[in-house]
Amino acid sequence: MKHLLKLATGTTAIRALTIFLAGFSFGSSVIAWASDSNNISPISDTALPEDNPSLSKFDQLFSSSTRNGARYEIPFPFSNLIREIEQHLGDSINDDPNEVKLALFPLSRCVNRYAASPDFFKYPRVVLAVDSEQMNIGSQRNLFLKDQLFIGYQPQAQTLEVISYNNTAGRFDFQQVSDYSQTGQPKVHDAEPQDCVSCHQNHGPIFPKAYWYETEYNPKIFDAIVEAQDDAEQNHPFVSRHQVSAVNGAVNRANAISLYQTVWQKGCQSDDPLNGVLCRAAMFETVMLDQLAEDYRGQVPSTQVSRNLIDPMRKNIARFWPAGIELPSSIVPSENPLIKGAPMYLETASQLKQPRKETVRWRPNDLYRVVKGLGGLIANSDILRIDQTLDRITSNNGTGVESRTGSCRIRIHRIPNESLDDNQFNGDVGIDCHWKEELSGELNLLGDLYIDQGKVRRQSGLNNVMFGGRDFLIKFTHEGGKLDSSNGETRFKLNLLDSNGKLRARLPNGSTIDSLLIHWNGLLTDTESWSGITNAIGKATLKIRSNPRVLEKAIAELANSDHSEGANVFAMKPFSARKIVTALMDTLEKIETQSLQRHLELSQDLSSKQSGFASINHSTSKRHSIYLIK
Repeated sequence: MKHLLKLATGTTAIRALTIFLAGFSFGSSVIAWASDSNNISPISDTALPEDNPSLSKFDQLFSSSTRNGARYEIPFPFSNLIREIEQHLGDSINDDPNEVKLALFPLSRCVNRYAASPDFFKYPRVVLAVDSEQMNIGSQRNLFLKDQLFIGYQPQAQTLEVISYNNTAGRFDFQQVSDYSQTGQPKVHDAEPQDCVSCHQNHGPIFPKAYWYETEYNPKIFDAIVEAQDDAEQNHPFVSRHQVSAVNGAVNRANAISLYQTVWQKGCQSDDPLNGVLCRAAMFETVMLDQLAEDYRGQVPSTQVSRNLIDPMRKNIARFWPAGIELPSSIVPSENPLIKGAPMYLETASQLKQPRKETVRWRPNDLYRVVKGLGGLIANSDILRIDQTLDRITSNNGTGVESRTGSCRIRIHRIPNESLDDNQFNGDVGIDCHWKEELSGELNLLGDLYIDQGKVRRQSGLNNVMFGGRDFLIKFTHEGGKLDSSNGETRFKLNLLDSNGKLRARLPNGSTIDSLLIHWNGLLTDTESWSGITNAIGKATLKIRSNPRVLEKAIAELANSDHSEGANVFAMKPFSARKIVTALMDTLEKIETQSLQRHLELSQDLSSKQSGFASINHSTSKRHSIYLIK
């Protein structure tokens, strides 16, 4: 639809979405006491009809069929199960292998808390959490498990307690694996929900409050575990990784998924299913741009977002959650078992069934928290794949690429050395570049670029990006470059990337910065020593690709596709990142194919015209020759 493809830059629309998304400090939670929660909707009151159950993440890892009659192959010992999971986690941002995170509970309040008696410290309960993901494109077969898989293992009970996310149902499934041993035949059972949610009141994983006195984070607990392993017959394979804090973080993030799912579905609820679809499509566009462009925060909403998201979401929030939503906390009280002693401490397990005093509150003006949370459910490898596809499409069709030149103040600092050869230049170049009228919004780039042997080092970056009069504190990295000092001018070109060095660098409006060329009059060898600091005035040229328009077009096509019986990926059902991303990639690939076809047709047409001109010129030259002969 053409009306969905045009970027809106009106100040009213920008201000509306900016205010609507504002107010969230990423990484923090708002805790409210239950007595202060008047008119706040508990998450249970926002319950939605359950979708047909499908496979949980644990099922997808270890079963070869559907859950009804599934055939499970669960590795033993537990260390092999860990390795199997870690094969799906790929490499970190530093290209190091990702690992699961573990916490040890010698005295645990779980259902199998007495299984290791009296050797609690010899056989501590192990809690496993996945808090990382593949940071490169990797294999599409890798499952996205971050904050969606938690396993408790008590060796003496020979059981696994599994809390694993189910994408189709939009919830965590509780499962138990029995007979998990060297000679056993592991059997997977669905746990009875009523047996779990009395303690897991948030319908997800729970974890004790910092400072986690019952775990190996407590030095005395750690020492007791180590001392208990001295028995020569002990084959317990675990050594503390001191990763309790990481497990706690994964649990807290997992606890908020139900909030994101609720706002995704009911926040766009409408009597007209098409309006609900368009609202969620606009929400997904905002989520994607926030993932692609650092600190996007809806600063430059498209027509689709302005029209289909802001007003419907505001009305539904006022309707369903005028004072916000209250979630049961994933945090349970923490007590030091060494003070109470094992018997008394284990009896406190019944306290976990008491209503939580602490809750996590979502405030109705905090939509950006939901946008950021939904983005966290999309695999980074999928974001990279979409980023590269958008770049290919705009590169192939050659449209939407613009050059904008701004002015720069440049400070050159040369480290003294014996050679004045440009190829031996060592030092740094500080830049303060400014665009005002050249872009739809003021832009500043500040940074220090470090030069080694005449080359810009990749480690140096650009910080403090200002766009539209606001300081975004974005950091751009780059692939490095070489100084070229000749013909009375010094210049260098950089291909910019995001702060992680993985995605294309983007302005806060989502447009890709293809390259940055900085140049100034003067050679590096113009002065005698070039030691100290020299200032110069120069120019900076940005090449910008407006590929958010391609993204808008693809999402608009998805939103206007099949609407029969909720078949549309944006219908009122749980947010399933992989399903939506798969449909989006299919649409982008069609757009790319069409773009290549148009490019080929234009090339052939141009070639045909050039051939025609050549033929005309050839015949004209023949006539001229005849005239000369005459």
